[in-house]
Amino acid sequence: WSVNAGSVTASPAIYAGRIYAGSADGRVHAYRRADGYALWDYRVSAQGGVRQQLAPVALSIGVDILVADSTGSLHAVRDMDDQGQEVKPALRFGGAITTPIALLAASAKAYVGLADGTVRQIDLRGWVDDGKVNVDRGRLFDLRAGAPSLTRNNDKLLVAVRGRMLQICVPIAAATR
Repeated sequence: WSVNAGSVTASPAIYAGRIYAGSADGRVHAYRRADGYALWDYRVSAQGGVRQQLAPVALSIGVDILVADSTGSLHAVRDMDDQGQEVKPALRFGGAITTPIALLAASAKAYVGLADGTVRQIDLRGWVDDGKVNVDRGRLFDLRAGAPSLTRNNDKLLVAVRGRMLQICVPIAAATR
């Protein structure tokens, strides 16, 4: 099947029989994976398009789709079966999000890289910005070349810094309290 999805600007994400895609007009679209049927769309930003890959997060109360827009905001849109609904106020970082979202679902943490070279940690349970992750002894670096990734055991965050790969320990025990 194929579908006219408009100006899709973010890599689609697949979860539980659905495909989620972001577009230049600031909308998140949900399609049925089996046949491409459009289920719903929801505008997350009137000022900027969706730029990075969307990240579905399975929660006990449903599926939230994390969406980064071009204004530097992170949104949580809940899939309500027949509609999308933003369920939390957008987190604004004061700079463009330049990497895809890295998820640590076991401890409900997400990580994004910003244009200023910092990595931010987001607590998904409380929907708060936990602040900057200490990377490369506090020096700034260029994250545009690569996204933060998690190791197989989800206990370390990997970041590329000026030709080097750094491992940052993720505080799983503290995050699961």
